[in-house]
Amino acid sequence: MKYSKNWLQDYIENPLPGGDEIPEILNKKAFEVEDMLYISDDIIFDIKVLPNRAHDALGHRAMAHEIISCLYRPASEKKNPTYTITSSPSVSSPQIVIEDEKACTRFMSVRIDDVKVESSQAWLKERLESIGQRSINNIVDITNYVQFSLNKPMHAYDSRSITGTLRARFAKEGETLTTLDDKELKLDTETLVIADDGKVLGLAGIKGGKFSGIKSDTTSVTLESANFDPTLTRKTSEKYGIKTDASKLFENGIANSLIEEGLLMTAKMIQDMYPQAKISEVVDVYPKKDEERYISFTTDEINKILGTAY
Repeated sequence: MKYSKNWLQDYIENPLPGGDEIPEILNKKAFEVEDMLYISDDIIFDIKVLPNRAHDALGHRAMAHEIISCLYRPASEKKNPTYTITSSPSVSSPQIVIEDEKACTRFMSVRIDDVKVESSQAWLKERLESIGQRSINNIVDITNYVQFSLNKPMHAYDSRSITGTLRARFAKEGETLTTLDDKELKLDTETLVIADDGKVLGLAGIKGGKFSGIKSDTTSVTLESANFDPTLTRKTSEKYGIKTDASKLFENGIANSLIEEGLLMTAKMIQDMYPQAKISEVVDVYPKKDEERYISFTTDEINKILGTAY
């Protein structure tokens, strides 16, 4: 994956070193930096992330954390910010149902009215384009920015396209979906989808449908932030021959805690862009909550395992 030095810097307090120092350190301690490209006032690192770290390291924040560890640099306050959004009682919250809690472990959503779809601000375009991502529009670009920041795929629907309840369910025999890139899919009953009361809206964790996508005249968006079974996502991706940045992340598994953070960060960025926007209460369906676990150990214990000294 490609990482922007300027983007990484957002999460690190002191200035990062230039030149070859970052690749040299990462190559020795964590990841293989396959290429380095200077563009304008930025440096782009092409870093090979193996499957054992794909669940966290395919985002700029996690890679910055790795660099912090290697360089012994303090983290910026932005590393773990708190995203606070102001909800409005005039906006109805989305309705959500998870029909199989093993296939979808958590599903959050929020509706945002009075937005405008337009070209993204220059800084947002530059960030995405620096790592090879095409700018589409401000709403979609924000969801992509959050994904490549946190390692958490996000999806935005045109609220007009949703009828009734959003459901994470398996497709019914004979249902079809036209994807955002105009690919016609005939679905089977082993395919997990996001649907409303009358139709399929997208392949869960893989790709959205054309009908429900953000359009130039969209004024209300409904955000989806969910987590899907890694094995099921991989099998579905292979079955339909669709590989996306999102499916790669879900295939390797992500933390349920990122579902909330991804949603709040996305909603906050949209609200900051459009202060007049009205946001519903956040809906969170979380059937089996993860338990916090604490592990204690000493440096002596670690050194005995590694055969090292500190």
